Amino acid sequence: MPDNVKLTLHPDPALPPGSMAPGQAAAGPATPEQTKITDALGRTLTLRELDVLEEQDLIGMVGEPLCLNRLYMARALEACSVAAIDGNPVAFPLTKAELRACFKRLRRDGLEAVMLNGMSEREKREKERLAVAKK
Repeated sequence: MPDNVKLTLHPDPALPPGSMAPGQAAAGPATPEQTKITDALGRTLTLRELDVLEEQDLIGMVGEPLCLNRLYMARALEACSVAAIDGNPVAFPLTKAELRACFKRLRRDGLEAVMLNGMSEREKREKERLAVAKK
């Protein structure tokens, strides 16, 4: 950025006063939009659906070439969808280091549980879509 450019950050007027932008606050208690699953280690993982801004933030944070790697992005989206582990809130990662920490905390067992849940959710939606199409 050139030396003569001044950058001023203003709060988002669309957000309530005192609130944080998506991805900046730790997740709260489970809501109807959240799902609880148990991984192979017996941990309860609370999952939530990411909104489009969080997905875009993740893509920007990961950057190229990793954002073009389908396996990496699938795992990153799965890790970022974990809102809590055993009731302890998990904040949306804002840096690659924080994303790596999410991977490490979830381990293979947690990521696999999230992936399997996503597969069953997609199967449910596909069955519902087919049922509607048959009508």
